[in-house]
Amino acid sequence: MASPVKLHPRVGRRRRRRRVARLRLGVLAVGIALLAGLAAWLLASPRFDVACVEVVGAESLPNSLIVWQAAIPDGANIVRLRRGEVARRVAALPAVRSASVKRRLPHTVIIQVVEREPVLFVRDPRGALYLDREGVCFERCGERAPAVELVGMESSRFLAGRRPGDRRLPVALRTCARARSEGLVVRRMAVSPAGEMDLLLAGGAMLRLGEPARLTEKLHKARLALEALQDRGPIEYVDVSCPDAVVWKPVHAQADVEARASASAARNLP
Repeated sequence: MASPVKLHPRVGRRRRRRRVARLRLGVLAVGIALLAGLAAWLLASPRFDVACVEVVGAESLPNSLIVWQAAIPDGANIVRLRRGEVARRVAALPAVRSASVKRRLPHTVIIQVVEREPVLFVRDPRGALYLDREGVCFERCGERAPAVELVGMESSRFLAGRRPGDRRLPVALRTCARARSEGLVVRRMAVSPAGEMDLLLAGGAMLRLGEPARLTEKLHKARLALEALQDRGPIEYVDVSCPDAVVWKPVHAQADVEARASASAARNLP
């Protein structure tokens, strides 16, 4: 009787590796086939058609405008939807600072928007035109937003979605930000052709800043002056155009002058 042939250990290991490799290839092929079938089902099944578009983050803009701007076709497949293109279309609205799009299977698209925050506004026959902190102009729906009225710049130069090419505008925006950091509530800002600025504060006092130089120091000294004058009654203006010599005037100063003049005239009557 012939004895069995003994294989060299290396030959046995090679055969086992081949069997394992063939098994792995078979499992991989089955997996790819399953994934391809699943993908075909996802891309063709009406169950994954877009049936609902939700808008999150919109405050002044109507949801209907954002959905219209997104331009998602009726019956579009949610898996095939190009979210980046939809987000870019929505972000093209001047009042939108950024937009992102998410899927919520099986048939809901969520559009997240961040609106521009108004800092300044100018009056225009078309309505109020707003500027955000980056100087981008936009229109806002609904009631007028809390912003500082800007006087002294032509509204015809303000175009939605663009930054007006006025050298005074960046300074005006920085002034608003610094005034806010000092706790000053500004209602109106008047800017002269030379760039000199006057700020109307919430309490009715006028803050005269003069030329756009040493603004941080001027606004800081204006706050200190207003705090020191709290018990002096209404203030007509505080002038910090020369921050080394702050000047202020009470509202009743002119009335006192006129009263003294009238009393003096009365004493001189025969």
